Amino acid sequence: MCLGGGPRFSAQLRARFGTVPFRYVGAAWAAPFGVAADPSLDAALRALAVDTVVLVAGGVALEPAAAAALATLAELQTIVAPAFVDALGRDAGVGAVPVLDAVGGRARMYAGLRVTPHADAPDERLGFDGRCLAASVATLGSLERLPSEPEEWLAVMIRAASAGVRLVCADVTVRVESGFLPSSGDDPRRAALEGELARDAAPWWSGFALDAARGRATRSVRSNLGEDIVVVDPAPRATVVVVGEPGDRGPIEAAVRANGLRVAEVVFAAGREAVALADAALRNRGDRYVGFVDAATVVAPGWLDALVATLERDQLAAVATFAEAGIDARATVVAAARIPSAFVLDVFETVHGALADFALRVQRDAQLAVVRVAAGELCALAPAVEDSAFRVRYGRAPSEAEPSLTDLPAPRFRGIASIVMLSWNAGQFTRIAVDSIRAVTRYPYEIVIVDNGSDEATHAVLEGLAADGDDVRIVYNGRNVGFGGGMNVGMRHARGDVVVLLNNDVVVTQGWLEDLVGAMEVRRTVGCTAPRSNHVASSQIVSAEYGDIEAMRGFAAERRRKFRGQGYTMDRVVGFCLCLDRRVIDEVGGFDQAYGIGNYEDDDLSLRMRAAGWGIFVCDDVFIHHYGSVSFKANSVDYRNLMETNWTTFQRKWGLPPMPLHTLYDARGLLRRGFEHERDFVPLAAAE
Repeated sequence: MCLGGGPRFSAQLRARFGTVPFRYVGAAWAAPFGVAADPSLDAALRALAVDTVVLVAGGVALEPAAAAALATLAELQTIVAPAFVDALGRDAGVGAVPVLDAVGGRARMYAGLRVTPHADAPDERLGFDGRCLAASVATLGSLERLPSEPEEWLAVMIRAASAGVRLVCADVTVRVESGFLPSSGDDPRRAALEGELARDAAPWWSGFALDAARGRATRSVRSNLGEDIVVVDPAPRATVVVVGEPGDRGPIEAAVRANGLRVAEVVFAAGREAVALADAALRNRGDRYVGFVDAATVVAPGWLDALVATLERDQLAAVATFAEAGIDARATVVAAARIPSAFVLDVFETVHGALADFALRVQRDAQLAVVRVAAGELCALAPAVEDSAFRVRYGRAPSEAEPSLTDLPAPRFRGIASIVMLSWNAGQFTRIAVDSIRAVTRYPYEIVIVDNGSDEATHAVLEGLAADGDDVRIVYNGRNVGFGGGMNVGMRHARGDVVVLLNNDVVVTQGWLEDLVGAMEVRRTVGCTAPRSNHVASSQIVSAEYGDIEAMRGFAAERRRKFRGQGYTMDRVVGFCLCLDRRVIDEVGGFDQAYGIGNYEDDDLSLRMRAAGWGIFVCDDVFIHHYGSVSFKANSVDYRNLMETNWTTFQRKWGLPPMPLHTLYDARGLLRRGFEHERDFVPLAAAE
């Protein structure tokens, strides 16, 4: 049965099916030659003397084999739809899910792409959109009313499912020549339909649950150009910590797993080791969520989906809870990837107290919110639990914890910045860099210069710099231990709570250090800041035209005025200038010396920082002039061969397939594994 589409499409469809009975629903002029047009689907069904019908809308290239497969599955009280692909073989949807928009107060359409039934998923409430359906005539006749438009099929299908009709996504693929996706409903003429959909709509989080059941997550990512890009990631991992020891682990484990989002592990945390077990479950900062559920809390299917979906759409939050007040472990989820690894569970009597303290510190020091989700029928919370240690510290129970219990965050940095520079001959450039630091830097600092086996002339320059003031210390290596090895020595000798890893072939500009540190002070989850420059192999490069260093300073000053406080986040920055929170070094270590003289050790460190939950921020208002690779040139290093060798080392370490040099790799994909201390930590080395 052809539902519209015009004479050309319907004639092609009729020819494809030969002697199979064929009817056309729509205007008489649009019917193919020799076929009478039925004014409505209801009239067409009444005229049929068959048991099963396959409905086909315009633009659907249905083949006889696919139609036969659909018809075979069309049992009584069952409506069957295929999966759709476009001309390039890409998913084109099996229908749509009307999801209630809690903010807008009405339904919106969520495309369901190749939905695969998931044993632990909540009721999917899938609504077929009428492009291609197979059903018995009796089943279609039992519907409350037969729709005439694709959007109307959604509401009809939901009502049918509520009445016991099975909606089956068949393992059949059909090509569509023109796409159809119901719009979000901004047209006021759709208000009546949206109101009808809203009455039967699935919860707002069901779109996330459907994605997660298929092993994917649709997210918005902001590029360094300020654009919001929609990407599709693998579904995040999930771990659930059950607090306390239930009488029977089986039922509660089954209950906490009943979500579209797959739960990879259920940890039972009870007794003296409960807090330690919970802390271990929370340590990895990869693309993962950690749920906490009291053993006496009763959760319904979809409880985790609702909490995680809340955090997925609020990037400034890190904790979501069903508790109407307080923050505890009765039914709470933590977005591990957003929280720097410096935050761990402290020692308390209970997991409830430890998690409440953790959430309060995350709110205060990382400036990430705790959001509350209406539990509805998803959760019946266990009675609140007392924690004496928490009460001593905060004056109340974890279930009464609020952000007001904590003081305002203290200044993040109160000491000095250690500027670590590496010297390998080319001493005149080291002097230029140090002179520029001394000329414009007002933030308290020290300079640690690590010499990597330079000649006597360079040693004389370094000794002269140390004699000029007490702000320079020299550390001599007996040989060249490479860029990473030398910088590691400098980090080991650094005394500051901020450590700046700075090339010796740069000229810094007014406010550079204050602004790099200030960006971290403002953004509490950022562990590394970096500047823009004229010579850098990344998006940090700026098209800069100036004739001399004095003109460069004017250029930098204008940029600072124009872009004050602005910048963007990155997963990878170039190591010619990295401003680090000392805690980042303590937690992820230094440069991996497997990269030898240099190159790709900065990529490696960047990925380890990000995998540990620390953000990286590029400051648009900081410009540093970079001469570029002067030590390599001064020492006649084969730069191309070095790059090839280290690119191979990097690929092997991070599990990338062999790719040509300079191929863009998927940094976001590499970060999903998180940071494991035994696997990823790189210790600092002493001077040789």
